[in-house]
Formats: sequence, C-alpha cells, structure tokens
Amino acid sequence: MVLLWSLAITLVACHDNLEELKPREVLKPAAEEDHSMIKGSTSNRIAYTDEVDALESAFWTNNGTTALAILEGKSAEELETLNEAYFESKGRDIEYDMRGWSLAGPLLDLRGFTKSGRGLKGTDLMLGFEALHKPKFEAFAIWLNQLTTVTPNEYKEIYRFLSLIGGEGRQLLANIFQQQTGKNLSDVLRPVFMKAAEENGLNPIPASPDKAVAVIVSSGNWKQVLSGETDTHIGGYHWREVEAYVKEALERGYTPIIFTADGLPPSPDGASLLRGLFGPKVGFGLLPGTGPTSVQGQAIMDGFAVPRPLSSFNADDFATIHIAGGHGSHHDLVGNALVEMAANAMYNRGQVVTAVCHATPSLGSLLYGGIATGFSPEIDKIMEAAGYVLPEFIPTYNAHQGLKDIGVSFTLLDSFEALVNIHHWEVFYKDGEVPIYTGTGPEATDNIARLSFDWLSK
Repeated sequence: MVLLWSLAITLVACHDNLEELKPREVLKPAAEEDHSMIKGSTSNRIAYTDEVDALESAFWTNNGTTALAILEGKSAEELETLNEAYFESKGRDIEYDMRGWSLAGPLLDLRGFTKSGRGLKGTDLMLGFEALHKPKFEAFAIWLNQLTTVTPNEYKEIYRFLSLIGGEGRQLLANIFQQQTGKNLSDVLRPVFMKAAEENGLNPIPASPDKAVAVIVSSGNWKQVLSGETDTHIGGYHWREVEAYVKEALERGYTPIIFTADGLPPSPDGASLLRGLFGPKVGFGLLPGTGPTSVQGQAIMDGFAVPRPLSSFNADDFATIHIAGGHGSHHDLVGNALVEMAANAMYNRGQVVTAVCHATPSLGSLLYGGIATGFSPEIDKIMEAAGYVLPEFIPTYNAHQGLKDIGVSFTLLDSFEALVNIHHWEVFYKDGEVPIYTGTGPEATDNIARLSFDWLSK
C-alpha cells in the first residue's frame, strides 16, 4: 500500500492541473542559475573520489567510525568542497545519505517509503552531523562573539546565516557558542533581533502596492527559545513553499516582501534544503536551480536578511499575501492573531489570499464555514515511519485537525485527495468573487501561486 502511494503521488493529479508534473523551468539569466545544483563538473570529483566512495560505503553499512574519520579534521571550506564532490558523483548531499534517505543503484532513492537500514544511526548520526557542520558554526560563533556593535550590514549577515539553519543546527550552534564563550547564545542574539525587527519594520516597501506581495515565513520556535520557555530548538518553514511562490512572483513582475511573525530570522525544516534524486520531485528537498543561489533564491535570501515583523504589516501596501508552511510553522503562525489579521485585512481589501501545508489553519476565521486543505497527516505518518521527518518535528502537527478546529468543512474525501495528490489545492469564495487558495504542501505551491497571479492579472 505504501509503495502504491509513493507511485500514486507522482502520477495522480485528481482535478488539479497535470501540467504541474512537468519539470520546472529555471529562472534566467543562465549566468545566475544555481550552478552548485547542476551536475557535470569533474574537478571536485577527481580530487575527492576515494573519500566520496568511502563515505557512501560507510553510510550504506552504518559505519560511523569510517564516516567520522573522513569528516573530522577538515575545515569548513574543505567540507563544502567534499559535499560538492559527493553531490557531483552521487546526485545527493552528504547529509541526505548520512540520514539513510536514499539507495544507490538503478532505483535511485525510491525506497517505497519503508524504514531504511542505511545511513548512520543514534550517536553516530549525531556525531556525523556535528562533524559535517561544526567548523562552519565555530567560525560564525567566533565572528559573532567579536562584534562590539552590530551594524545594519552585520544584522543582515546574522539573519542570512541563521535563516538556513534548522533546529538541529541551531542547537549545535548554541552549544558551540556556549563552549567557546561561556555565554548563552539567546542572551547575545535577543537584543540583536529586537533592534533588527524594529528597524526592518520601518523600512519603506521597495515596490508600489500593485506590485508588492507579502510572504509570511515561519521562524519555528525562536520566540519560545528567546523567552526561556524552552532550550530545545525547532525549525519552521519549508524552502520549496517559499521558493515556488517567489519564483512565480518574479516571473510576473512582482516584488516579494518577507515577513515573520515577530521579525525573527526565518528558520527552516533542514530537510527541505538538502539535495537528492527522487525526494525533491515530491517536495522533499531541493530541485536543481531552486536553491539559495538561484535567481529566486537570491531574492528570498535578500528578504530573509531583513524580515519585517507582522506588527508593521499594512494591507494597503500589497497586492496579495502568501503564508508558507513547513513542519514547524505551527509554532509561530497557526493560532497567531497577527497572521489571521493580516490575511483578513488583505481579503477585506478584495485581494486574493494563499496558504499551504501545515500553515493553512493560520488563516483562522477567514476559512470559517468554507473549504480548504493542508498537509496530509497520513503522509506525515508514512514519512515518519520511513525516517523522513526530522526528530525535532515529532510528533507532527495535524493540519487537517487544525482546519476542523477553525470551522472548515473537512470530509473523508478531502483527506483522501490530500493523501494521493501532492499537487492538490482548494479554493474558497467567502464573499463574492475573491478567492482564498490553499494547497496541500510543497508541490501544491506552484499551483496556488500561478492561480493567485492569474487572478491578479484579470
């Protein structure tokens, strides 16, 4: 049944557009494409062939000792080069295989969504993750601790760095910072974040209201960590659910403006930023030409460097609004009155509203009595059983129950459509002709973005 589902989600489109199964075009100009995502170069592969093959063998045989011997002792730059060599040779990032998410050979990484015996496990996985990322985090910790005053450009560098680190990475960074300096990372970052949020909220919108679009992104549980409510870090947004929307916006001549609930750095589901073979075709990881150095990725990173707090949101400044989801988006978006108010304000101005994945319940009263969809909890169960959900997100948030809780009419058929069709979307006309589009998850974002901008162009 699980294997049938894994095949069905790539073939079935229900009433949605089958054209979404075609390969996505990469934004031009070609000179700005994400070259790190494109196979073909042999320079890295030649230099690291033996280590690349030894790493893959170690992952397939759960050999943490060999993997650590290869990874430890390398600089951040050497590890980055090794990762590129691994990708050029295998088509996957080191961490992707370290976690046991793929198989070598003709099946690529289609495993039928069953629990993998591959990869590192337990303590070996923890040590492998640390060895892969520690040098980069150490360098950042040293730089951060040496800052006596933080300038606007340094705010941006801090936000850029943190916006690509999920919960596990943030946890490791906090531990490294404590060990190096004896200081609590949250205590150091708290005033930085407060000042940045204040200044970013005052910045003028760099586009006219008819060409600016608001994109709300999750910071995971940064707010709870900074308040001392917890010391366990959890990521939030899914890269694809931001990227696909921003790509469409740029192609249509719109300027995306990034918001987070409190002006804190966006924080990802780290799995959404890993490159693989089959996984990215169904929304699990990065596709070629979609990463942070792609054209749309650069626009996203520019926005991530200066996210505005929702307290500064003014519906009169925007043509539309999009709420991106992710496994951790319920920590700061769902149930947040500011998100609901922003969406309602846009709708009351006669503007289309969109949301995807685990964040669709964040629309709250705007969806009351209507129809909507969100990420399938059944898919979450399958992914969790297969080891595809990072531990920080377990237990997973049930977006379908979240929709029921806000008064959405949600049936067994709705649940089935969200399960079998990763491109599935719903439209709700609350009052008159203005649509509210919701999508199941990452691969539905293309649909709702296209529909939203089609409506704006009428």
